[in-house]
Amino acid sequence: MADKGSYIMKAPHAGTLRDRAYNPKDAYGPLKRNKNLEDLFWMEDLLDAIAPLPTTYDVQPLNAYQFNEYTYTDFWDGILISTLSWEVNARVLDKIELSTNTIDIIQSDKYSLMRPLASAERIIFLPGSNLLHAIDWPKVERLLYYNDDIMVKPHPIMTQEGLRLIAAKIGFNRILDPDYSGFELLKHCKQMWCTANSEMGLRAIMLGIPWEDVSDIRALAHLPLAHFYRILAKVPNAKTVGSLFNSPLSGYMPASLSREEFIERAKIYFDESLKWRELFKPAYPQHVNIEFDREQH
Repeated sequence: MADKGSYIMKAPHAGTLRDRAYNPKDAYGPLKRNKNLEDLFWMEDLLDAIAPLPTTYDVQPLNAYQFNEYTYTDFWDGILISTLSWEVNARVLDKIELSTNTIDIIQSDKYSLMRPLASAERIIFLPGSNLLHAIDWPKVERLLYYNDDIMVKPHPIMTQEGLRLIAAKIGFNRILDPDYSGFELLKHCKQMWCTANSEMGLRAIMLGIPWEDVSDIRALAHLPLAHFYRILAKVPNAKTVGSLFNSPLSGYMPASLSREEFIERAKIYFDESLKWRELFKPAYPQHVNIEFDREQH
């Protein structure tokens, strides 16, 4: 693997963990995180140094096949690396052999949230306002219409406008306070639904709680955890979650890794993803039409 990280260009618009850590209000509003992102800066720096392609923070997989960037996000106690190709992400995970491995459940939320005084037995966990389009709303509305006991838990970063839009569809009487701890609610429920960007579904599966995907099929491939849920839809149990995230091919980098272990694990992921990138290289050059303004250029 060529070490291009020291000289390849990062896109001018690329986000970073540092941006998120130093400007938290832009991403979370008044919410505070349980863990400082500063603890992960060394991972970001090392990833930039060794990645064979440019990296950027927290971007949805936008390319069908060949990709030109890696993306990463803070995930559980570390970071999760993936490509910008939803197809490559899925094919890399397909190489993992499912075994009897397990993995520890993260016992707290990302954010400092209120402990709920009561819970519902069946809950639909929704994503943030930026992903309202990724929800299969006909399915959600049907579930709520025929099941009075099902409640909806919005993501804690849901905006007031987002809440208003949701309430117009389903009514405030079906909505749990976004500031309630999602993990505490999850621990006491007996069935849950979520979209394929949510860590809550992974936790539910690890806890043995029945889970179902409510992602809109038109947005599914673009969601950052869709390649994991694709496999978990077939084998939804804790051992499958453990098999996936214990493997370097998951792109998951726990904070417990040493620098040497991080490099070794990342290299395995890069090598496999680059094999698929080469496989999906177009047979002929692809022309992109761009009109240049002579006065500006």
